[in-house]
Amino acid sequence: MLSSDIEPGVYSMLVSKDGYHDHEQEGLEITESMHVDVELDIITGTDIPANHAVQVYPNPARELVNIKSEESIRKIVVLDMFGREVHVAFPNSEQATLPVTHLSPGVFYLKIYYTQERPHTIKLQVY
Repeated sequence: MLSSDIEPGVYSMLVSKDGYHDHEQEGLEITESMHVDVELDIITGTDIPANHAVQVYPNPARELVNIKSEESIRKIVVLDMFGREVHVAFPNSEQATLPVTHLSPGVFYLKIYYTQERPHTIKLQVY
């Protein structure tokens, strides 16, 4: 299967001890063959233009997410996994703080608009 044939979803993998990296120092000790569920996200966003360096933190976020840019941010749209708008902000500033306590835990996308340019998208995890 080619990587372009992979769809987002949850996949089951068989991981065996022989021939695999020992993950004990990372909190996962493989002592025998086991099944592991893996969630695969495929992001097809646009690259951030060189003139728009942006910071989004903390990510993952629990209460607030801070967004800082070198250019004035005109609008920020928060989208859920289905592309529905769940929050819109108009900071008209180089920085913004968005509350995320009203969002259910999961993956969201921040569409950041500067001027008349096409927006770019950043993935945000809320827990």
